Amino acid sequence: GKPSKGQQSATREKIEFMAKLLAIIIHWSTCFWFYLGRSYGHWYPVDDVSWYIVDDSVAHLTYERDTYGMDSSATFWDQYLLSLYWVCATITVNGLTGDVIPQNLVEVIFTIFLMCLNLTVVRWVLGEVSTIIMSADNEIVKQREELELVDSFIAGNNLAPDLQVEIRNHFHSAGSGDGSHVDQSTILPMLSHSLAVEVASFCAREFLKDVEIFKGTSDRLLDTMCVLLSEVFLEPQQWVFHESENASEMFIIMQGGVEECSEGSEVVVDNILRAPSSVGELAFFFGTRHYLSARATMGGASVLTMKKESFDSLLKLFPEEYEVISQNALRVMERVSNRRGAASSKHSRNSRNSRNSRRTGSKRSASSKGGSFK
Repeated sequence: GKPSKGQQSATREKIEFMAKLLAIIIHWSTCFWFYLGRSYGHWYPVDDVSWYIVDDSVAHLTYERDTYGMDSSATFWDQYLLSLYWVCATITVNGLTGDVIPQNLVEVIFTIFLMCLNLTVVRWVLGEVSTIIMSADNEIVKQREELELVDSFIAGNNLAPDLQVEIRNHFHSAGSGDGSHVDQSTILPMLSHSLAVEVASFCAREFLKDVEIFKGTSDRLLDTMCVLLSEVFLEPQQWVFHESENASEMFIIMQGGVEECSEGSEVVVDNILRAPSSVGELAFFFGTRHYLSARATMGGASVLTMKKESFDSLLKLFPEEYEVISQNALRVMERVSNRRGAASSKHSRNSRNSRNSRRTGSKRSASSKGGSFK
């Protein structure tokens, strides 16, 4: 998102500090360089040659001193600008100093000092500025990616027009992937809490209200629960959980289907659940192990998941809802038990009929053999 005012202020102060530091270094270096050129002859009269002034006796051994800022008509600012140009050219090591080069040991040492400044302070300042610029570029890229995610999310969930406008306004005011579908767990953390609740409720409420153990619960509970849900896409035949595993999550089918299976020497499909319905909700609520396995159908599935820890924390906020959910869970468990009992009875009848058929077939076979013997 957009940097906060505190971050913007800190960045501005950092840039100001580096600019002032660099300006001070260049200014004092400029003044000292000109001071060397004017004063070296007073320090060493025997060797009266510097970058700015040269004794007539050795003038033929060095360059001409009739360029800008060196002639007799040069003003203070002409001299300062000439020195400033030379210092900037040297401290950046670009080599554009022209004929003005160090003429004595002191000037050579000072030139080396300026080059060392380039390797340390100047490079550090340039590195910090580059980092700030790159961070700004990354922020722009991130904002564009977030807006693309928002558009994909809105298109994939068919949100109400007023809600679409509110979401887009939120991201534009906050300064905030390409794909066919974006899940809500990617978008919700980017939104304000109130807007996240509204969007999550719009996307998930219709599925939650069809989960039988949540029937009769309050709208406040369902709205809060919507924010805690995460969307997961299951590949064809991808396992959701296995029998005897601890139920740490509940799954609500949004699209596609999930097969409830018995795992043994081979996988036997006991039941196929389609959207909207839930999977593993009884073991999830009672904190037990799954008695069946579950996997996506051949067409895959899209499910909403909720962690057991999140659900338990939610019930602490809504203790009055616990009794309603418990009664619903008991009714579902009774219906599942009856269904399993009926399936077991049917299996037993089929087994008896199969055994009776085999006995009848054996008797007929024996009778036919006896008749042939006679």
